[in-house]
Amino acid sequence: MLGTVQQSFFACATHQRDRRRVNCYSGTVKTQTSLILASLLSGVTLLTSCSMLQRDPLPAFAGQAQNMLILDMNNASDGSTDLLTQTVVNSSDFRARFNVIDRVTITTLLKDQQLASVGVINENTVARLGKQSGVQVLLKSNLNYLDTGSETVGNAKYGYSTYYTAKAQVALSVLEVETGRILVTGTGTGSASSSSNATSLRTSAFTRAVDNAVYTLILNHAKLKY
Repeated sequence: MLGTVQQSFFACATHQRDRRRVNCYSGTVKTQTSLILASLLSGVTLLTSCSMLQRDPLPAFAGQAQNMLILDMNNASDGSTDLLTQTVVNSSDFRARFNVIDRVTITTLLKDQQLASVGVINENTVARLGKQSGVQVLLKSNLNYLDTGSETVGNAKYGYSTYYTAKAQVALSVLEVETGRILVTGTGTGSASSSSNATSLRTSAFTRAVDNAVYTLILNHAKLKY
């Protein structure tokens, strides 16, 4: 069983971050493997993923924060945009660079200008509002993929075990409202695995992909010259 646990554990041992491949559990292999084995023996379903990423510290931002409107995420289900919004609002590094404007404010302006019939809020409707919206940049997002799979390992002598996985990738881009120019982009991936086929795997993988995409976006923004 230990070999089976180790095989599942090391399936998520590396992750690409800023063109460098790092070990998610460097220096903690024995401890983590023991915890996984103990959890399986006790009948507890344990969720594992590359969540302990080595991240470069983000430099302080001395510029002026821009007013941002977050658009609905493409190719994603309901609630995805809310999760993205919560992630960026909870990031002090993101808030130092961007002031997130409440969508209700924009919806009210659209109604006042009789633009509500245009449809959903997007870069075109915001541009038609002009400077009165106060929006300087837009955050566009796309769910590139959200895949699930399974793998059965073991043998006839010791038995077989099936492990389930989920992988997601989210792409972000910041656009200037006035010019339509892409200011900065960021892409993040996330994965999760479990010994049970839980639907929460998809949510976990997606959440980590969003978190990593936001981090990459901020990191790339820090490299811009103002």
